[in-house]
Amino acid sequence: MQSGRASNHRARHHGGPTIQEPPLSTFIAGWNQPGYLPEVEREEFDTFEDARQYLLDTVDRWLDEDWEEPDVDSLTADDVINAFGYGEYKGYNLWVEEIVS
Repeated sequence: MQSGRASNHRARHHGGPTIQEPPLSTFIAGWNQPGYLPEVEREEFDTFEDARQYLLDTVDRWLDEDWEEPDVDSLTADDVINAFGYGEYKGYNLWVEEIVS
């Protein structure tokens, strides 16, 4: 029979329980036509908020370019991108995805 001291030593030094670091998350944002790979390189961010803001800025640019089209002048980027980081504009899906490493 093993003593408690020997089994504790074995657990600490030979693959016993260890404290794990929390997983690291990064967030990627991009857009694509449904059924196709993204046409542009995805952008990587440290926070969800930064990734969503990137999409909001992108949609703002698109809305500025399309301002003369019907129904576009009343849209805002917040109308297009929801709080979860997903949206659709002119046949493109926009998304934020969390990558855990």
